[in-house]
Amino acid sequence: MDGLPALEDQAQLDRLLVLEEQATTVLAGDTLLHGDLYPFNLLLTPDRVVAVDWPHAWIGAPFCDALTLMSSASLSGIDPQTLADRHPLTRDLDPRSVDVFLAVHAGFLFRVATNAGPATGPRLIAMMTRLGTASLSWLRRRW
Repeated sequence: MDGLPALEDQAQLDRLLVLEEQATTVLAGDTLLHGDLYPFNLLLTPDRVVAVDWPHAWIGAPFCDALTLMSSASLSGIDPQTLADRHPLTRDLDPRSVDVFLAVHAGFLFRVATNAGPATGPRLIAMMTRLGTASLSWLRRRW
């Protein structure tokens, strides 16, 4: 599919696969997660923030939604690592946990984008591809 980032070599793909294999244990938890926590799913009111559009909710590690939102920040030119280094849910997190999440997150988004049917709007596919690329780019910088 056009627009997907290329991996430089088989070793990078193998590394991503190893990270994804660790997802079941690393991303386990008992926190209700939004699963699609991006700025376009947040409404700001005068006194609170409301998360909308919950069809991808799941139960997992408490840091997952924070990392999802942080990874999307790079689309606005913000370094997500700077955010992760300061946020209370991620600043003391085992670096492997961040890497596992980013690999799984990018893989999920690319899989959905490449398997989208003809009725899926091209703008939605492009957004999923950009978000997946953002997570993969952050992961590459961490390597």
